[in-house]
Amino acid sequence: MPDSGFWCCGTPLARYDAEKRFGVAVGPGRESPGFLCGEVIKGKRIPLECPLFARRCTPMDPVGPCMVSSEGTCSAYYKYERRERP
Repeated sequence: MPDSGFWCCGTPLARYDAEKRFGVAVGPGRESPGFLCGEVIKGKRIPLECPLFARRCTPMDPVGPCMVSSEGTCSAYYKYERRERP
């Protein structure tokens, strides 16, 4: 996590580096086209504005972190605020 600040403490935390400890390589992540979870988390969009909401992205088959947890914004909207899309 190069820009996360995780390495600001130096090498004492290197023992928690799974890539080195287990010899795995983690590539860059991929987002689905139309994915707006980052915008929802920042408060710039609401879940109903996401084209994946309640279609491709549901609590049973989540696309992003907003739908994974029952406390996630999209998950809460799915359960309590679902209505006609804007």
